[in-house]
Amino acid sequence: MGVPLYDAILGGAVNITLISGRQVELRIPAGTSNGQLIRLGGQGMPRLNQSAQGDGYARVKVVLPEGLSDREKELFATLRELRT
Repeated sequence: MGVPLYDAILGGAVNITLISGRQVELRIPAGTSNGQLIRLGGQGMPRLNQSAQGDGYARVKVVLPEGLSDREKELFATLRELRT
């Protein structure tokens, strides 16, 4: 699932499609890392010989912004300076 960089840093929500085909809104916690797994309780495959559903998992793929304006590049440079 692709998550914009800003949502990974600040938190947000993305729409995803479950294996059932149903669309849901997934909340992304602030500070989510690339590759992190988010558990979707009861949204996975049916459990063998049971009526319950297993858990599903979504792996976060942080998507970097493309085509930054000069102002956006300037702001990222300022953030880098603040972090060093």
